[in-house]
Amino acid sequence: MDVKKFISYLIVLVLVLLVVKPLFDVIVLAILTGFLLQPVKDRINKYTKRSDVSSAILVGLIGLFVFMLFLYGISILLSLAQKAAISGETISRALHAAGVQQTYIDIVNEQFGKIVSWFMSESQNFLRGLSVSLIKLAVWLFISFYTIKDWNYIVLVSRRLLGKVVNNKLVERDIETFLSILGGTYKQFFFQYLFVAVIVGFLAFFAYTVTGTPYAAFLSILSALAVIFPILTTYLVYLPATAWHLYVGHIWSALFLLVYGTVVLSVFPAFYLTPMLTSRKSNIHPVLVLVGLIGGPMFFGPIGFVYGPLIVGLGQSVYNYYLTKVLE
Repeated sequence: MDVKKFISYLIVLVLVLLVVKPLFDVIVLAILTGFLLQPVKDRINKYTKRSDVSSAILVGLIGLFVFMLFLYGISILLSLAQKAAISGETISRALHAAGVQQTYIDIVNEQFGKIVSWFMSESQNFLRGLSVSLIKLAVWLFISFYTIKDWNYIVLVSRRLLGKVVNNKLVERDIETFLSILGGTYKQFFFQYLFVAVIVGFLAFFAYTVTGTPYAAFLSILSALAVIFPILTTYLVYLPATAWHLYVGHIWSALFLLVYGTVVLSVFPAFYLTPMLTSRKSNIHPVLVLVGLIGGPMFFGPIGFVYGPLIVGLGQSVYNYYLTKVLE
């Protein structure tokens, strides 16, 4: 290749990467969304007979659920901001009624004040970054619509380009075999997340119903969605609900919800349920699933909840591919 052409291509590539970098996580998530929702789109297509309508329905449902989650979070933050001046008075009355000594009540009030201050500070940071999050959400939904709608075309063009670059039928066949294995692995990941989400939704509904939390069904749906989109995490649902119980003086309900949410809604799905179910269906060892779920966020930040399982699935697919080649 001519040196000038190579340099010009390299410059264009660097510029494209610089432009795409701020939205790289959104683009990856949109591509993954388009890939995973193909079976759902195909089923909807049987009734709509149009790919664009089916894609619009799926994106609309996703957008509606995420928008409801945003509204719920903002309403909770605004409610706490308006009522932050309570300074533990309601809690003090409840502890007095339970016969707790004043010394311990003062300690609880002091710690509660620190928690409220920290929560308000984090809430302000959240609201400052809300505009960027909304832009990313809009971009994700926009790209997802086209990846869902045009996925078959994207795959066809990619294979043609790959065939021209490789120009080797044997290598091209091996690549298609690997992509088929990779697709099967990722689909198993998705459907197991979906199954875990249903279980977590029922477990959350039990907790919110027992504690008398308002909008128990709605909060349960949000908890299930937090499993499907692990970047959201279930604690964003049960911690505000716990804060509400503290505010109204339901100390035991708040304590139960905090412990139950931490153990049953956060630790149990992440450390046992998801690794166990995923390993059974996709032949990925539970340790690798757990490493992906925990190591991803630690290395990449919040988006690592998405990247971690993707990388683990990619590694397992490479292993399965070479295993099939050895056994041929």
